[in-house]
Amino acid sequence: MRRTLRITAACAVLGLAISCGSSGGGGDTAAFQAALQGTWAGCVQGTNSLSLTFTITGLSYTVVTASPCNGTGSQQSGTLTIGSPETVQLNGQSVTAYQVNETTTNPNGTLYTLAYVDTTASPNNLYIGDIFSDPNHDGSSADKRPTALLPLPFPKQPQ
Repeated sequence: MRRTLRITAACAVLGLAISCGSSGGGGDTAAFQAALQGTWAGCVQGTNSLSLTFTITGLSYTVVTASPCNGTGSQQSGTLTIGSPETVQLNGQSVTAYQVNETTTNPNGTLYTLAYVDTTASPNNLYIGDIFSDPNHDGSSADKRPTALLPLPFPKQPQ
């Protein structure tokens, strides 16, 4: 199963798109990249629960995936490329997320996602692209980048 850091993998991991602030940071890529730094963790509940823990340093990331959420996990590392900001909906509000490409070497591949960091929450929350709900937006190619964020926050973990 593919991950999403819709840090828009700033970013990255597992399909993410990220931005800063309650309004998304207004397209400030440097502020977004700074907001992505650290460790983020959460559990996606569904048919199969999936725990994701993202650690982002610079434009490198490591993600630990466990299923079920309290199970043993596997680890994957890669690099993030932060792209253009775009306005998306999150819980009924418009936010500025960033396109994030998560590139891994084992296995080789790229996840095209979105990421958004809510810096008004305490702790800050990371939201990643929803690669699960629509097969036409599963992050498998740039033209299949998700158009929505998972409504589940990944809280920033204490250092």
